[in-house]
Amino acid sequence: HVTGVQTCALPILVTEAVKAALQLADTKARRGNVGVEIQVPEGLPEIQGDQHQLTQLFTNLLINAYEAMLKESTVEKEREFEILIPPGPRLGTLVVEAEKIAKAYGDKLLFENVSFALPPGGIVGVIGPNGAGKSTLFRILIGEEELDSGQIIRSRQLSLGYLSQHDHWLPEETGNSYLERVSSLPLWDLKTVGRQLQLSEAVLSQRVLSLSGGYRMRIKLLGLIGQEPNLMLLDEPTNYLDLETTLLLERFLQG
Repeated sequence: HVTGVQTCALPILVTEAVKAALQLADTKARRGNVGVEIQVPEGLPEIQGDQHQLTQLFTNLLINAYEAMLKESTVEKEREFEILIPPGPRLGTLVVEAEKIAKAYGDKLLFENVSFALPPGGIVGVIGPNGAGKSTLFRILIGEEELDSGQIIRSRQLSLGYLSQHDHWLPEETGNSYLERVSSLPLWDLKTVGRQLQLSEAVLSQRVLSLSGGYRMRIKLLGLIGQEPNLMLLDEPTNYLDLETTLLLERFLQG
């Protein structure tokens, strides 16, 4: 709401313009749920006879009020876009280690003699062209593929969550029924997180296969969060995501 408005003697000619300006500022502030303080400068009666000066003055007041509202609204919006993830089981110093691993399909060698260790709390990007073996490596880590040689050592407390490129929807299931099927968290708690992904009840109650690719990806991500993993493997997670959700996902990964 608009607060701190100082009153002063104004000519009747501009009174309605002043009211309209303050009402517009109040409307913008209410939409942003932000308090905007507007100060009417002292000395206004001295220029009451100059309509141009008065118009310019209140135009500037309105612009300043709007910019203050916009700044505060942006801060509030960033807070709204924080995804609060329930913590999974605590890991020790060992997360996942690979020792001289190799994988090939027939004559096509994907990788060999590869060793690495994933640090606790780390963010690791796997980068390479199509067909280089990125998805295969993920499937090896979750136990869906076998190595040709080498070994993978996993923490005993490891709880893996895998976001696949491929969809595994049942033909008639809704977003809600999918979340109930794949998640360990109560659906009500999960929906609280879902609102931060802009997944409303109206969206979650629809058949998943009728939704856009962006909404499907958000539902998959929410289902992954609901599994309470302490290591997430995200395979092409930004596919079909709009810019806003991509930035939201980036903040989540950085947090």
